Amino acid sequence: MTNALPLPTLADAKTNPLGLPGSLGPLLHPHPLGYAVIDLETTGTKPETDRIVAFAIILLDPDGAKTETLHGLVDPECPIPPGATAVHGITDEMVATAKPFCTHAETIRRLIDGRALIAYNASFDIPLLTNELARANTPHKPVSQGCALHAVQVAYPLATNGHKLVDAAPMLGLTGPDEAHDAYSDATVAADITASMIREGIDPVATVFDAAMYFWLRAQLSDLPATNPQIKRLFAIARHNYKLLDEAGEKVDRNKLLMIVRQVNPTVERFEDLNRHEIQAAYDLIEVGGPARSECGTTMLKRLRERKGAGAARDGEPVWPELPA
Repeated sequence: MTNALPLPTLADAKTNPLGLPGSLGPLLHPHPLGYAVIDLETTGTKPETDRIVAFAIILLDPDGAKTETLHGLVDPECPIPPGATAVHGITDEMVATAKPFCTHAETIRRLIDGRALIAYNASFDIPLLTNELARANTPHKPVSQGCALHAVQVAYPLATNGHKLVDAAPMLGLTGPDEAHDAYSDATVAADITASMIREGIDPVATVFDAAMYFWLRAQLSDLPATNPQIKRLFAIARHNYKLLDEAGEKVDRNKLLMIVRQVNPTVERFEDLNRHEIQAAYDLIEVGGPARSECGTTMLKRLRERKGAGAARDGEPVWPELPA
C-alpha cells in the first residue's frame, strides 16, 4: 500500500532546564508566614456542591518545620453516599455527634490566613475548602497555593507505581500514610513531602506542571490497549488536519487516518488494536504544532527512563532533582 499523504511536520519538542514535564521553581523568597497543608475527606468529588466529612490542617514554618495541627470529623448536614464511605470509611453514624463545618470555619480561616495553602490534590481540596468557608460566611482567598502531587509528577514522571500519595512517600524515602484516605494521615505525608521540597530549596507553590508532556512520557512505556476516549481523541485531532478529511471536508476519512496510523504500526487493521504508546505516537504525527516530540523529546525520554523508579533516599533524605544554577 502506498501512502499518498505527506507526513505532517512535527513541532519542536518542549524543553526546559530540567528536561521534565514542567519545572520546580527555586525557593528564592520563603513564604513569611509559612505553609498550611490540608487534606479533606468528602461526600463526593464535586468541589462546588459536595461537603467535608473530615479535615486535617498541618502548619509549617518558612523552613518546613511543623508548628500546629488541627483535624477532626465534620457533620456534612446530609447523608454520606455509600460510594464515598467505600473510599474513606466514614459513615453517617461516625459523624452523628460531630459538629457542622460552620463551627470550625473561623478557626480554620485563622490558621490558613496569610499562609501558602498546599494540598496533595490541590485542584480538588482547595476549591472545596474555599466553597465550604464561603458557605459558612467566612470567605477566604489563599495568598498563594501549591500542588504537591504536581511536584512529584514533575520530578518523577515515570515512577513505576504511579503517583498516589501511598506510592509517592516511599519513592521519596518518606513514611507513607497509616491509612489511605484518612485526612490526618494523608495531610501528614503531604506535609512531609512539602517540607522535603523546602529543605531542597524548591518552592512548593512554584511548580509548573505540563500535563501534555507528562501524559506523553507516561504513554511511552505503556503497552496497555488504547482506551475509547484515547481513540476518540485521535479522531478529534484528525478533524483539524484537512488532509485527513473526506472529499466533502466534513468527516475524518478512516482510510486516510489508518494510513497515518500504519506509520506507527504497519500491521494494525483497527484503531482498537493500538496500544497507548502507539496512539500517542499517532497523535504526534497528526497534530501539527501540538505537543509532538522530535529528537529532543527522544533524548528527554532516554534521560527519564534512566531515572525510572528513582527516588532511593540519600541517608534517609528525600531525593529531588537538582535545580539549575
